[in-house]
Order: sequence, then structure tokens, then C-alpha cells
Amino acid sequence: MRRNIMKRAHQIAKNLEGDYRARMSLALRQAWKEEKGLKSLEVGKNYGDIFGLPEEKKMIYMGGNTWKAVWGDKEMTKESPETTQNALEYINRPSYGTGIRA
Repeated sequence: MRRNIMKRAHQIAKNLEGDYRARMSLALRQAWKEEKGLKSLEVGKNYGDIFGLPEEKKMIYMGGNTWKAVWGDKEMTKESPETTQNALEYINRPSYGTGIRA
């Protein structure tokens, strides 16, 4: 994987102008973004933890913009583009580690 990223970065850097180190820096960032891609929501998965819901409450993605809220024996299905957008932004946000390993 890393070898492919370096090859792709060199391809991108060849098409840029300016200092080679700066071009390579930008090209590596772009190559990593291409390799990583964006994550998508899984149908049927509970995303309640994203929205800060307690364990007994569930927010299940049903596909498209449809969500099902489950709390005990109660269920509610709702079309919510805003909820879908918020969940996508959350799962695709950059993660920053502390560098400390346990």
C-alpha cells in the first residue's frame, strides 16, 4: 500500500510546479486521501453512540436518509437528511492520535 502511495505521489508531483519538496508534500497528502477514500454508512448498523444516546436507545441506519429510532419496544422511522449528513461527517472526520501506545 505505501509503495503504491509513493508511486502515485510522484505522478502527482510531476504535474505540479515549484519546489520539489513542497510538490511532494502536497502530492503525498493527495495520494493518501485517494487511498483512504471516504467511509460510508452501513445499513442496519446502530449509530446511537455517535449521537450520544444511552445503550438502551438505538439509532439504526436504514439506507438513503431513513433512520429508525428504537427505545425498548417503541420504534420510530424518520427521513432525515440532516442526521445522515451529521453521521457521515462524524465517521469521516480526521482522527488524531496522541502517539502514545499502551
